[in-house]
Amino acid sequence: MRRNLVELGYDGFQELLANVNSRLLRALHKAPGASPRVIVAQRRYPTQRSPAILDAEIEYDLRTAFPEKRKGSKVRPQPQWLKATYDALSKKRSNLQVAVGAIFPYRTCPATKDQKIIDHVAQTWLACKPFLDVMLQGRR
Repeated sequence: MRRNLVELGYDGFQELLANVNSRLLRALHKAPGASPRVIVAQRRYPTQRSPAILDAEIEYDLRTAFPEKRKGSKVRPQPQWLKATYDALSKKRSNLQVAVGAIFPYRTCPATKDQKIIDHVAQTWLACKPFLDVMLQGRR
């Protein structure tokens, strides 16, 4: 699955995540306080039965990689996070886990107190479909 993402090259990876980001923003527009996220983690397991040891983790708002054109956006552009994600992922011997999705913080997202949160979660999954499609190429 990692190879499918790496074979896109950085430009293809960036284009894929730009598509996912715009889909996530559309899916989350009725859930103020929610935000698109990327989590990259490196874990190791001393034995098959032992719990994971977290060596490194980076979590960032996906909007930082694709600055919004809207006035008043509070997300600061930091496209180097996306580049760092791709660079780390492209290293053959890396043991990384990459997650793309959204967070719905209880404190800042009123949707978490409503039954419609299920719809927001479902829309998030659907928005990530292009990412999953690339990862699963050749596995169906």
